Amino acid sequence: MTAPLRYVGVLGLLSVLLAMPCRLAAGDPAARAGALGMLLGPLTPIRAADAYDTTMLARGAAFADVQGAKPDKDLNGDGKVDVGDHLFYDLPLVLYKLHYRSGDPAWRERARAAAVAWREYPGNRKIVPYLAGAWKLWPELVNQPRCMGTMGLAVLALEADDAEARKLVDAHARLIESAWMHGTYQSLGDPVMPFGDPRESGYGLIALVASTVLGDNHRPAAKELLDRILERQQADGQWLAKDAKAPGGGCTSNFMTGILTEALVLYDRAIGDPRILPAVERNLAWTWKTQWVAAERGFQYHAVGETRPDGLLGGLMVQAWGFAYARTGNRAYLDQGHEIMRGLTGRGLGEIWGVKQYAQAFRSSPNFLGYIERQ
Repeated sequence: MTAPLRYVGVLGLLSVLLAMPCRLAAGDPAARAGALGMLLGPLTPIRAADAYDTTMLARGAAFADVQGAKPDKDLNGDGKVDVGDHLFYDLPLVLYKLHYRSGDPAWRERARAAAVAWREYPGNRKIVPYLAGAWKLWPELVNQPRCMGTMGLAVLALEADDAEARKLVDAHARLIESAWMHGTYQSLGDPVMPFGDPRESGYGLIALVASTVLGDNHRPAAKELLDRILERQQADGQWLAKDAKAPGGGCTSNFMTGILTEALVLYDRAIGDPRILPAVERNLAWTWKTQWVAAERGFQYHAVGETRPDGLLGGLMVQAWGFAYARTGNRAYLDQGHEIMRGLTGRGLGEIWGVKQYAQAFRSSPNFLGYIERQ
């Protein structure tokens, strides 16, 4: 049985990362464990009697067992009904977190099966030929950052020593660099937000950092994208999604900001940048003050327009409160984080209608528990 993965110190992570390309190639277990810690973040063991973990286990098994069936809805908005809709919001990543939290190899096998299915998806397999010059393949690719599901593939590359998964993670990162950062598709220089919204920026940064953790050097591009993300933060702490109808050309979508802060925290955990914690703190202050609906124990869906509270959104957002608490010791972050988790467990888990909502709830929220235990 595999022991649940624990957080290792920041200095230890950085030293492992600096040595990673040669050490991973040599199969060094310590290097692999350190790299997995960077990707997965701090985790705690499963709490068998807890409603949060009970739901994570039960619904995870159900969704893992049917992920090979034919999907019937376009969940990820890419215009196709295919395997990507089963794995949207990175179901393999969630299943891997269950494995490392529980130590149960059955979860590892479920995660591997889902990640391998995604690795072999034609829209992923065609990225390398596209990058080699087969430009007409663009419509057939997994070409939107939000659809890439890079993190589960990166864990597969490490834990199973899967060379094809590693190559695909690098291809995701190179596609971000070539098509999104310096191409013509909602490029890096968008005046409202890189790539048009915080979600796409976040997933793009995740791909660059994940590939760097595996040993392929995308540090310059990751730093360049991080610089633009931080430059686009509003004075009040929010990040806007581009919307021509909104005042100033954009508005906040809280679930998108949750993905972005997850990416920023990953960057800080794996590479480090002193600007990230203050930026996250400014965003948490604005978000808690203006977007949290205490009576509903949920965040507004958007800052303007569709402002109905959504209990599930906390699952995408709460890890940032754990990160801020672990780094600062400020008990306000802990108290607020617990309120968000109560909302997620109390009403949010009842809003899991399918695999999309399941992965939204559990892709990063386990890290809140890991961060607060570490403090």
